[in-house]
Amino acid sequence: WPVTSANVWAAHAGVVATTHYDTAHNYVVQVFGRKRWLLWPPSELPRLRLHPSTHPSRRQARMQVMSPRGRLSEGYARVPAMQESMGPGDILFVPPYWAHAVLTEEAGLSVSVLSPSWLEATWARAGWLDLPFEKMHHNVSERTCAVALYFNALLPQCGALRGTSARAFL
Repeated sequence: WPVTSANVWAAHAGVVATTHYDTAHNYVVQVFGRKRWLLWPPSELPRLRLHPSTHPSRRQARMQVMSPRGRLSEGYARVPAMQESMGPGDILFVPPYWAHAVLTEEAGLSVSVLSPSWLEATWARAGWLDLPFEKMHHNVSERTCAVALYFNALLPQCGALRGTSARAFL
């Protein structure tokens, strides 16, 4: 089951967090110092050139979006972003799947509390399903059938995807 977690972020001026998105609700409190946030809604994720979902750095941009001086890299200036500056005592809520890049403008400390989203909880519950693969032999045809069986069992467990065929989902 996904659990709530807290992270403490300490950085000196000029540190840029790689552009990425989290699947959890993210509540950020700026304890001291200043940070500038760029935020993109989920609809802009394809334009941010993220690593593929099978890559170890999935959910992260392939290139640095912002320089330590706060300039946007070429190509990213055309992707509309919301900007937010945070100072001591400010709180920011970053919804699940909202991409963000963070520039530390003045040495500081912030605390981030990540709370599981509905989608994370749904996928965690889906992991409770028994996988049908152990019943299949090792030829391509049977493995294909196994994957189809798995998705046919999985999709009804995923609320928003209920009624979606395995073919449409894939």
